[in-house]
Amino acid sequence: MIDVSFSASSAGIPHLDDIARGLERHLRFAPRHSGADAACLHLTSRRLPGPFVVNPQRGVVVSTWESGGVCGYTGIGLDDYLLIASLLALTQWRVLRGNPLLRIEDLRHPPEVHCLFAGPHSVQDFALLLDPPIACGGCADFYHCLGADSELIALRQVIANVLASQTYAAAKSTTRRN
Repeated sequence: MIDVSFSASSAGIPHLDDIARGLERHLRFAPRHSGADAACLHLTSRRLPGPFVVNPQRGVVVSTWESGGVCGYTGIGLDDYLLIASLLALTQWRVLRGNPLLRIEDLRHPPEVHCLFAGPHSVQDFALLLDPPIACGGCADFYHCLGADSELIALRQVIANVLASQTYAAAKSTTRRN
């Protein structure tokens, strides 16, 4: 489990309680400022430059903006979509927080490799990275070496669950037939 201090701007986020319960599959909600290891995770319906923003000092912000469209396109459930976005952001936060000489630019991924860490530049680009969701071996090694093991393990579990889910498989078979 990954400790996070969770907050949300509930305006514009329907079923926030259900979403929070879905996040709790891999995240343990801790009291605000409960220690250096607990990241601040904020959920918002506002449009961001991408599905999430990482700030090593303040934590991460994950947006639900356009999540319905992304989930419809990919066949990934909202809980899993938000978990993937949150875990990607928390992985980067953990590495930046633990390695103060690194900058967000240092985490850039070669765009020609299909990997969730290859972006996201926009929500639409992120939707393409989710089809199918993959964290490449190079990124797994990179983030492991920089101390983000808990986040990587959780991310890989969510990806495995998504790929094994009947909803995802049905959406992909429908897409392939069209």
